[in-house]
Amino acid sequence: MIQYADNLGNGAVFKRLGFPALRFAPAEEDLISACRARLTKGNVKIDPAMPADRMVTAWRLWVPAGWAKDSKIDQ
Repeated sequence: MIQYADNLGNGAVFKRLGFPALRFAPAEEDLISACRARLTKGNVKIDPAMPADRMVTAWRLWVPAGWAKDSKIDQ
């Protein structure tokens, strides 16, 4: 999956992949680490078509407020 994302050449994909991996599959440490290592500087929305009013700074990702309730996601 990481190789495919690398081939896309878009840093946002790692934010959009790493955030849910940490939240819903925290045992996937290799995937999460690989995504963190490839974070780009800019901030993006989890989905450009959705309203997003909470910044998860660790992932540089705007998400809906209800998605960011778990304290481990800001790690």
